[in-house]
Amino acid sequence: RSSQLTTTTTAACLSLVGSLVCKKSVTRIDAKNYIDRMKIINILLVIAAVTTSKAFSPATNALSTTNYRGGDLQGSKKNISGSGRARVNLKTSSSSSEKNEASAADDSTSCSIPMASFNLIKGAVGSGVLSLPAGVAAIGDVKSALVPASSMLFTLGAISAYTFHLLGRLTVVANNESAENDSKVTSIGQLWEKEIGASSSWLISAAIFLTCFGTCLAYSIILGDTLTSLAQTFGINGLFATRRANIAAISLLGVYPLSCLKSLAALAPVSLTGIVGILITCVVMAIRALPGGPYSTTAAVGATNYLASLSAELRPSFGVIGLRSPKSLLVLSSMTATAFLVHMAGPEVYQTLQNPTLVRFGKLSAIGFGSTALISAFMMAVGFFTFGGACKGMILNNYSTLDAGATLCRLLMGVSL
Repeated sequence: RSSQLTTTTTAACLSLVGSLVCKKSVTRIDAKNYIDRMKIINILLVIAAVTTSKAFSPATNALSTTNYRGGDLQGSKKNISGSGRARVNLKTSSSSSEKNEASAADDSTSCSIPMASFNLIKGAVGSGVLSLPAGVAAIGDVKSALVPASSMLFTLGAISAYTFHLLGRLTVVANNESAENDSKVTSIGQLWEKEIGASSSWLISAAIFLTCFGTCLAYSIILGDTLTSLAQTFGINGLFATRRANIAAISLLGVYPLSCLKSLAALAPVSLTGIVGILITCVVMAIRALPGGPYSTTAAVGATNYLASLSAELRPSFGVIGLRSPKSLLVLSSMTATAFLVHMAGPEVYQTLQNPTLVRFGKLSAIGFGSTALISAFMMAVGFFTFGGACKGMILNNYSTLDAGATLCRLLMGVSL
């Protein structure tokens, strides 16, 4: 709940930041306008920081007497003790009916390994995979650049799977230590408090806030590019075809109202759109990468060819630069590191797994992160095979606005974001 609340409440602020600072091309601005913009950005960041601190406070997270997420453990106990009757009933009642109800509730909220793996993949694979081809292009514009890129991707995937499994092991240890208190660890914040101490638990809140900050800012940039391309496709000109206007509009009319929802349950069907969007994007990009495709210089005479509608910087480029220095791998490493970033949910995933054991959790980690690595590698390869060194940070930007398949992908990803 803390992660969801932080993400949604900061989305409106950070999207507005994106609308102020993100431009399609860098231009010179005078000092007064620059200072005015920085004042607005600072105000928005303060609002986001205050919202985050409230989201991670014990008073906010103690939403029920039986389910606690994040925050200060001692503070949560005080909040729980304040609801005397509910707490006494849970501790003192030993009737078989109540035990059966508790068992049924646990079964209804637990997940099998396939379902948990699907949720894990859904949380890891998102629009971020569309930036991976640009990471390969930073290494070089020859197809052999995929060798070090793929090696790094699978190496970081293996490390991420191990550290995710390590969170499960720590959860087991923490649960055994707090067994007499009848409480279970469901967040990294609680793990940190038990293993390191409560005095430095603010580091976890800060890390999650910075992650949400970067994610929301990146999504603002992607939305600006996506909506601008869609406007060009449908022949929209003027103000509504500019990135800043599109970002401001979607922030005020879409993101902000959704951030005011008391429950995010209404957004559950939209998450399916993201999965469908990724699958359709995989298929479209694979078809476009085939030899003789519409973006190939060797396309058959009379075949559909979108190259003429692309600017020179967006057209496929191979073998012009070759391989760059090894330090260029740092660009891809920063992208692939976030491609597996689902560790904030590690303890909760373990607790909601059916028959939770370290062996079953290990299988879940291997399936989830292995599948994520394969999907990411596939998207990275087909995008790079199509455009080579010309791959942009958002690979859908390379595709022509006349391409119906790419337009569908942009629309689905825009709705998902």
